[in-house]
Amino acid sequence: MMRIMPRKLLLIVMAFVLALAAPLSLAIAEGEPDTIRIGLVYPLTGPLAKLGQEELKGATIALEEINAAGGINGKPVEWVSVDAPTPDAAVAETERLITVDKVKVIMGSYSSGVAYAGSAVAEKHKVVWWENSGVATNITERGFKYLFRFGITGRNLGETQVMMIEDIVAPKLGMDPKEFKIALIYEDSAFGSSVADGTRALAKEHGLNIVLDEGYNAASTDLSSLILKMKQSGANILAPTPYVADALLLFRQMQELNFKPLAVVMAGNAVQDLKNALGDQIAGLLHSDITQPRTNENAAKGLAAFIKAYDEKYGGKPWSGHTIRAYSGALVLFDVIARAGSYDADKIAAAARETDLPMFSTATGWGCKFDEVGQNERAISFGCVWFEGDPTTIWPVEAAWEGVEFELPWK
Repeated sequence: MMRIMPRKLLLIVMAFVLALAAPLSLAIAEGEPDTIRIGLVYPLTGPLAKLGQEELKGATIALEEINAAGGINGKPVEWVSVDAPTPDAAVAETERLITVDKVKVIMGSYSSGVAYAGSAVAEKHKVVWWENSGVATNITERGFKYLFRFGITGRNLGETQVMMIEDIVAPKLGMDPKEFKIALIYEDSAFGSSVADGTRALAKEHGLNIVLDEGYNAASTDLSSLILKMKQSGANILAPTPYVADALLLFRQMQELNFKPLAVVMAGNAVQDLKNALGDQIAGLLHSDITQPRTNENAAKGLAAFIKAYDEKYGGKPWSGHTIRAYSGALVLFDVIARAGSYDADKIAAAARETDLPMFSTATGWGCKFDEVGQNERAISFGCVWFEGDPTTIWPVEAAWEGVEFELPWK
């Protein structure tokens, strides 16, 4: 867990940023394919489609940038994209990418369930699975050799919930965080459960008081009984981990039942659908989440250029931080393949293990160094608040957007 990121690393990131923008030109061995084809596994239909499509947009911008710069070692890069809205679909589509399309690297996948299932197939075939977004802790707990997660873990999202309560909420309200009564609620799949594990563990370590700790099915159509439990518990801080649809249901029924905590620190999904549903009420809603478009670029090199490229290609701004994560993850993957000097999975995996990028050197603000299980130990979640209609980074201080003002209690 990282409370404050080291400032001195700000002095050494520019060389890496410039390197990522340059053509990747190590020699590829003879007998390699003329085009480097990489599988993409995302939910492009179904309830998770919107964020899957946003990640695909980020990956597409990265692809266009690398090909415009000469490709990888002079070879063009091509995505082979498939739709995997469920774990079963991920198994079938990953199998096809490997056996029919002959890819040696697969990137994905937004969903923890999709990542868990698809990466097992890749491991069986000794194909690299590059995970940008599935956060469930158990994805990297299986001893896999070919699995690398560039993105954050659910546990880290939960830890940042606690840090936001201590570093943002408590000072704002002029209270000791140990005075709070926290309701920890979460959708009970691998995603929500992993986040809750991190929240629960750090809250206990710091002596915070969780008065309600309960999971629920994200497909629920009525959360009123859970909200009544929160009211009865005396909870005055809400730490939820929902997907988007159940978050909208939760907030609507909280209003109907007049449950008004002092603050809500939500894990993940700081997306525009929340604003569309909540309107002005969203101001002051806090999140532990991935890098948002409104993040200090001193802590996220290349972010402004990416947002400009997104606007030019798709019109407007990214729908969420997921787009940024897929873009950054793809660029780092391209760098790994270039350093491998081969499209051989074993050589790519070896190059991935040698990756050593400092903090603040990518558009996500993260660095990249993989631990023994393939987790990027320099990927951390940021804290943001809805300000002027957009999720805006406020934690840690190095990444904070300037001039942010908001009020608590949350209204």
